[in-house]
Amino acid sequence: MQLHQAADRFIALVPRNPAEARDSIHSALQVLATEPDMRWSSLALVLAGVALACSRRAATTAISLIALAVTGFIWLQVNHVREGVILLRLSQSHGVTEADLLLPAVLVIAGPLWLLGRLHRQRRQSDVTVTRVRRSIQTS
Repeated sequence: MQLHQAADRFIALVPRNPAEARDSIHSALQVLATEPDMRWSSLALVLAGVALACSRRAATTAISLIALAVTGFIWLQVNHVREGVILLRLSQSHGVTEADLLLPAVLVIAGPLWLLGRLHRQRRQSDVTVTRVRRSIQTS
């Protein structure tokens, strides 16, 4: 029963029209404007996600993952100031709130972008290899 209620609360967060989306974004920006710790930690979290999405080498991927883990931990500590609606109550004093969803949102966006970039790079490298093999066959 509690999971069903949490799903209903989560679905209720999704804007039904552009006006609701604008109002939701406006209220989130107001919170970030009044709470500097939340503003800077959310910015750092999003930038770490962008760094992960753009990283192409093993070293930069590792650094981006570490940055994402650190900023994610910081975000979960800072967002207690204004958490928003409780979506799922885990215990009397703990639960999953709207603010807690920023970290999974960043992961859901950055992870597939990183994978797509990696697949694109591998495909490009295999195309270069095929071209080199064709040239070597033509010259011999």
